[in-house]
Amino acid sequence: EGVEMSGFNMRTEEGLDHYCACLDFLYSRFGDICPVTDIGNEVNSAGIWCNSGRMKCEEFMEEYAVALRLAWLIASRYRSAHRVDISLEMCFTRAFTDDPYHTYPARDCLYLLSDICRRDGDFYWGVSAHPYPENLSRPDFYHDKEPTFSVDTPIITMKNLEVWEAVLGLPRLRYKGLRRRVIFDEQGFNTRTGEPETEVE
Repeated sequence: EGVEMSGFNMRTEEGLDHYCACLDFLYSRFGDICPVTDIGNEVNSAGIWCNSGRMKCEEFMEEYAVALRLAWLIASRYRSAHRVDISLEMCFTRAFTDDPYHTYPARDCLYLLSDICRRDGDFYWGVSAHPYPENLSRPDFYHDKEPTFSVDTPIITMKNLEVWEAVLGLPRLRYKGLRRRVIFDEQGFNTRTGEPETEVE
């Protein structure tokens, strides 16, 4: 089980104090039973699922990298093996919407985060991926048309999960030569009565 935090203020001293105090409380109480923390929810749709308002990807990721690093530092006080993850929805080289102030391609987020962390001092973070189907209202991911098996795929769904292994094996995303870990901690399948793709009763 993990903890997920979203929509935090990294711009003021008061915001940073509240964020750190909240994390310190959670890790001091639950750090032994919670091995992973997702920082934010589906941050490549930051303006929708991460409650972060309107920002360009570069601006958001600078703030996000601070939040991720602080979580890692505080968690390390209580559990040396604790991992902090960036949470991403299925849109990989395209964004969920056409609004660049609300949604971003996940790959852009990963590359920016990796670059920022190398610039400021790298640390180990992982990925919590949400490989929903291409059409959120249909469960038959095996019929998805957009996913490919390339690191340039527009989206990563249950149909092409192995792309994550290739992506996190790229040299620019590794940590001290090691591939970062990925977990698939959120998926969902909607079904429609009477359709052949509906779950077997």
